[in-house]
Amino acid sequence: MEPTRKLHWERPAGLAAEPHRSDPLISLVRLVRPPAGAAEMPPPVSPEDWSGLIDRVRGAASRAREAEAQALEREQQMQDLMRHARAEAEAAEARVRAAEIRAAAAEARAEIRVKESEMRAEQAEARARAAEDWLLRIHETIASEFAQFGGEETR
Repeated sequence: MEPTRKLHWERPAGLAAEPHRSDPLISLVRLVRPPAGAAEMPPPVSPEDWSGLIDRVRGAASRAREAEAQALEREQQMQDLMRHARAEAEAAEARVRAAEIRAAAAEARAEIRVKESEMRAEQAEARARAAEDWLLRIHETIASEFAQFGGEETR
């Protein structure tokens, strides 16, 4: 179906107020007449007038088709822009999700390292306490074993 046949036509408010005329061509002429303020043209009576009317109707139909084509082109451009914007938004969301995953993984690795460091520190403290205990025992053993020599030397 031609685009012009799809269009719904509503009678302009000014036409409803005019008295009804019996000639159906008068209403057609009213549709293509120049805007208000322009000189009124009498209904066509000669073949040249009818030819001019047909040319004007064809011109109006051509402009309507051009307007519809432009509207369709703009609609296509808007749909393209919307698809592009949607794709960019989805890509941005994917980048955010990937960054969140990397951040969570880095946080998990950091927590593991902190726990490992705490464990190593506790082990080092335990070794240090054990070493101090051994040093204290060695000192006490040396002091008790060599205490008798210390008294003889002073004599």
